Amino acid sequence: MIAAAKSPPAALTWHPFSKLFPMLPEDRLQELADDIRENGLRCPIIIDDQDRILDGRNRSAACEIAGVKPVLEPFHGTEQEALRL
Repeated sequence: MIAAAKSPPAALTWHPFSKLFPMLPEDRLQELADDIRENGLRCPIIIDDQDRILDGRNRSAACEIAGVKPVLEPFHGTEQEALRL
């Protein structure tokens, strides 16, 4: 279950599940950052109750490059449910 969006903490860390998907190459990450700067972040970054990114590592990095405050949505569910994100 995903709850209402919240403000980003000072520093986000990665949940081990997020590492199942590789980071984009630098040129693709820059393209994503440019798109987020122009159009905003379309999909929020999903975090767990310890402020670790479950889904959205590349979006988080692109927001940082673009200078855009990321939109975060807390996830409240089991680890099995988190694997399905």
